Amino acid sequence: IRSHDKIAGDLRDASFYQEASSRMVYRFKEPASPHYASALEGVVIEDAPIVAAFKELSQDNDCVLVEGAGGLMVPYREDTLLIDLVKKIEVPAILVAENKLGCINHTLLSVEALKSRGIQCLALVLNDRHPEQDASIKDENKRIIQALVGGIPLYTQADIVE
Repeated sequence: IRSHDKIAGDLRDASFYQEASSRMVYRFKEPASPHYASALEGVVIEDAPIVAAFKELSQDNDCVLVEGAGGLMVPYREDTLLIDLVKKIEVPAILVAENKLGCINHTLLSVEALKSRGIQCLALVLNDRHPEQDASIKDENKRIIQALVGGIPLYTQADIVE
């Protein structure tokens, strides 16, 4: 990720996020699973506008980051999971997991789910939102995940934010 200085610089720039949020196809008030948050507002999340927005952005940009809400196995409709949409728009994944208790299980299950659907995982990122947690635990999480994921590059927040 360090070799992509332009992208890394953009990711640290607040205006990048302001522009990105203005291009959201769906945005809901309630911080809940997309299937529920949309139901509360009487909206049915449809694939077509998402796919169209992705195609439009792909024409004008070398790289398009698509962020899901809640994780790969979260429903965005009663009958469809976010991972199904990832498969439909044919994008590889960069899996982000919080580096805390449970991240080994979460990361390995998510990698397996991606593999089972034929979705490439480009990289793993362990996010550190718990600075109070013992560094040796975080280091061991990284070590064992790296050993078990079969060559998928793994980064920590420190690798990305300099």
